[in-house]
Amino acid sequence: EMVLEAKQMGYAYIIITDHSQATVIGNGLSPERVRAQQAEIDQLNTRLAGIRILKGIEADILEDGSLDYDPELLDTFEFVIASIHNGLEMSEEKATARLIRAIEDPHTRVIGHLTGRLLLSRAGYAVTVEKVVDAAVANGVAFEINANPRRLDMDWRYLHAAADKGARFAIGTDAHRIAGLGNMRFGVAMARKGGLEPEQILNCYPAEDILQWRAAN
Repeated sequence: EMVLEAKQMGYAYIIITDHSQATVIGNGLSPERVRAQQAEIDQLNTRLAGIRILKGIEADILEDGSLDYDPELLDTFEFVIASIHNGLEMSEEKATARLIRAIEDPHTRVIGHLTGRLLLSRAGYAVTVEKVVDAAVANGVAFEINANPRRLDMDWRYLHAAADKGARFAIGTDAHRIAGLGNMRFGVAMARKGGLEPEQILNCYPAEDILQWRAAN
């Protein structure tokens, strides 16, 4: 249903990035469910014309900075977003080190919602943004601009300085249902507010170019 709606909206591709198994509250996928979903994606890609589905995951960054799932399963994804969802009560030093270790994992392509904030309800954990940006640029990892209006994270005030260092960005709708695909406009607004150019945003590239960028980094 999400794919058909994205096709109707004019998208050439969609990346499916459900939660990984550690996020129980988010119905995270067990390894068995991952394999079943990937098989379904393969079948849909042979049947559907006009849109491509990429196999992704939003892998939890665990307490020690490692990613949820073993490397062999992570190898099966075409696109891995790494995000912190648990253990949010931590120092700035711990959060920064946790994110940098995840960035240094060769499977990570995007860091999701950098500070974990929920507007009007949770401030999010403190992060030394400059250190995290430096690590991301060095390792070829992009930052998500989470378009959910409750998140809007990475905050627009960090975008321009990060872009000046060579950072890339991916606008994610955080769509847990069809209606959430409409969040894209909020993410685009944040990118504009942060002074970004289309060439700095992965969404502006064809799917094949994104996969080549992933392989090169």
